[in-house]
Amino acid sequence: MRYIDHLKKMFVLVVAALSISIVQLGPASAATASEYYLYYITQYTYQILQIIQNPANFAGLAVSWMQQDTGDSSITTQAQQNLATTGWSFTKSQLIIKQMQKKVMADILGKPASVFSGDPAPIVLDIPDINEISFSSLIGEPPVEKRSVDFYGYVKNAAGFNTIHPIPDSSWEGNDDAKLKYRNYFNTIISVESFSAYILSQLAINSLLKVNETRDQLVNTVSSSGFIAQIATEELGRVFRQILLFESQNFVLNAQIQKRLDEMVSAQAMTNTLLIKLNEGNEFNLLRAAKGTNTSTDI
Repeated sequence: MRYIDHLKKMFVLVVAALSISIVQLGPASAATASEYYLYYITQYTYQILQIIQNPANFAGLAVSWMQQDTGDSSITTQAQQNLATTGWSFTKSQLIIKQMQKKVMADILGKPASVFSGDPAPIVLDIPDINEISFSSLIGEPPVEKRSVDFYGYVKNAAGFNTIHPIPDSSWEGNDDAKLKYRNYFNTIISVESFSAYILSQLAINSLLKVNETRDQLVNTVSSSGFIAQIATEELGRVFRQILLFESQNFVLNAQIQKRLDEMVSAQAMTNTLLIKLNEGNEFNLLRAAKGTNTSTDI
């Protein structure tokens, strides 16, 4: 009771100080609206004080905060199994996908899965850089497990900048229009390839830093029956701390999601640009037919 009385006194002092501050904020000739709001603030403050000064209300609040939530009708109990199953399904699906990748790569190459085993693996004799052409390498499941992965090599292959594009040269003997057309094409292709390399480099870095493994560990933690049981039985103070902990992680994840969305929009825009460039041949034929000409010099 002494502790409750002490809290009550502190609350009364804070509210009183707040009330005095509110009164002193306005000028002596305050508008009628200000006096109206001040009246209701005073009334609400008085009602709150009446509730807090009642020991039964304060004690009931304290008891409710300490109470466990383990009854059969509790939403925590009812949702516990579903949440645990959802988290398990997510991590299990990732594991199954990883296990399928070797068979996927074998079918793509038309080889038996056995060619990826051994030291050295038979597939390495035909394709030395096999780990650099399989996406599974970026999710921690390279086709040949006993061979290292050159992540930059995969980025180079997947982004397409292993294709050589001759740098435009002003000394070329073609006409000016043809040289300008190729330079514009070259600039677009290099821009798109550099963006693709940027996106894929992030995936490669995530694999190096084992970001996906850390994420899966967090999913397993928050979806485990033990963690959910702690939420139902621990004091609310601890539960609130856990909520704040994972809210901070949610902020990081939301920032990453926003970044990915921006990149997806950029990728779509660049895809449209590539389609425009690839359609130049058709545009040329349509324009030539419309003009009734057969040579590019007439365009």
